[in-house]
Amino acid sequence: MHKKAFLACMLVVTMLLTGCTLIEKDEAVDRATEVVRVSNSAGGEDIVYTKGEVLDEVNYQLNYMSYLYNMLGYSYDPTDPTIIAQTKDDVMDMLVEDAVETLKAQELGLNEFTEEELAEIAESVDTDWESNKSSLQSQEFADTELTGDELDAALEARMAEMGYTREQLEASYKHTKMLDKLREETIKDVVVTEEELQADYDEKVASQQETYDATPTSYVSALNNGSTVYYAPAGVRLVKQILLQFSEEDQEIIDTLQDLISDKTTEISTLTTSLNNAISALGTETTLTADDLAAQVTVAMESPKAVEPTAAPEVEETTDAEAAEDAEADTEAAPVTTVSDRPVSTLATVSDLTANFTEEIDESLQEMAKELATAQAEKAFFETQLNNAKENGWEHLNAKAEEILAKIDAGEDFDALIDEYNEDPGMAADSTARKNVGYAVCEGYTSFDADFLAAALALENVGDVSGQVRTQFGTHILLYAADVQQGPVGLDAVRDGLEASLLATKQDETYAAQVETWTQEAKVTTNRNALDN
Repeated sequence: MHKKAFLACMLVVTMLLTGCTLIEKDEAVDRATEVVRVSNSAGGEDIVYTKGEVLDEVNYQLNYMSYLYNMLGYSYDPTDPTIIAQTKDDVMDMLVEDAVETLKAQELGLNEFTEEELAEIAESVDTDWESNKSSLQSQEFADTELTGDELDAALEARMAEMGYTREQLEASYKHTKMLDKLREETIKDVVVTEEELQADYDEKVASQQETYDATPTSYVSALNNGSTVYYAPAGVRLVKQILLQFSEEDQEIIDTLQDLISDKTTEISTLTTSLNNAISALGTETTLTADDLAAQVTVAMESPKAVEPTAAPEVEETTDAEAAEDAEADTEAAPVTTVSDRPVSTLATVSDLTANFTEEIDESLQEMAKELATAQAEKAFFETQLNNAKENGWEHLNAKAEEILAKIDAGEDFDALIDEYNEDPGMAADSTARKNVGYAVCEGYTSFDADFLAAALALENVGDVSGQVRTQFGTHILLYAADVQQGPVGLDAVRDGLEASLLATKQDETYAAQVETWTQEAKVTTNRNALDN
């Protein structure tokens, strides 16, 4: 046997006898492997991250992203090799950047804190510490009999077991504060010039003009949502409103009926699909459809078994006794019907099939047709009941609406009446709509109720007031407040917000560029391959 071969055999035997210690990893040693080292030219202690520290951060990021995606209803596979590899790269880049910033902050002495800064940090630590203890108590100590100091000690002991200490929390806040100070020091001289502001404004005006002239509804949506607009198209008006919402009792009935209609709609869709599939499976040349068969079924509706009139809502007293009497008469004339106790099964009965129901259609199809016809009839019944419920609800609001209209006719201020009567949160004093002097509307805008929009656009002149406008939300009284002037919004009107946005962008760009410069100047050593082995 050759000497080399003999030595090789002896090596194998030795490895077997010693449990293969030459090829097995020591986990502690492996996790201690250095994978990132950063130092700068100014000296100071190098910042080092081990394989274990990096992998812990990688796992945290993967778990966090998985939780976030799942919460939003998206798929995310934390075991995907591509995702893992990208996360490792991202984490290493993040740690290098953090180390570079830390060393620069230390170089500038920004790791020293004033008494005021320390007090601010301590307050934040106290708040977060107690909040985390409270959260832990609700999750793991909800049924404990411990109280006071004993409970507090148990919570802190459990937090320590989880690797979460007050010292770590304090260190984290100090680190964040230090980097905040570094950023502030770096961007303190960044300003926005008038030329930059004008150029940014002109660019935004041109962009919005192209968009909003083509689709004015986009402008209306942006304005109503509180977005900053720099250009207004033609054909847009502002409308204020006073909304009187349905009473809780009326709204409950309406909501119940709407839910019943929704359920029936789903049922009808399912039955229609099943019946059409069954017809197709016959393999005949018939042109019958599910609706054709259902139309050959006679459905008789029964009176509801649980119909109870509810009391009309009380009308607020007014100084006009006659108006109060009229209001009471109006509401008493409009009883409301409850539907919550009505058994759905008693709503319809199905007669025998009409004579023109062809004998060639088998019994199973006939039964399905009966089910479909019954569901259709019940839906129609609920729709009629819904219309009646809305009519009742509007009648209950009639007296108050007429009271408001009378005050408008007498010359009272519309804004004052909004404050007194309005129940639309969108028209509250601090809302977007109110700040914009009403809701923006234009032809083709579909985000508003169709009846509301039609009434708003039907007003002919600025200052005109509608009568009662009845929608699914209650009763509205509208004021044509103003026309939106076509053209650019003046720079001064948007200056503050535009300047703040532009300044924030310049500051971000300035700081990012500076960090990149510091990183290039620093000595950075990485061992990416170690993470995969």
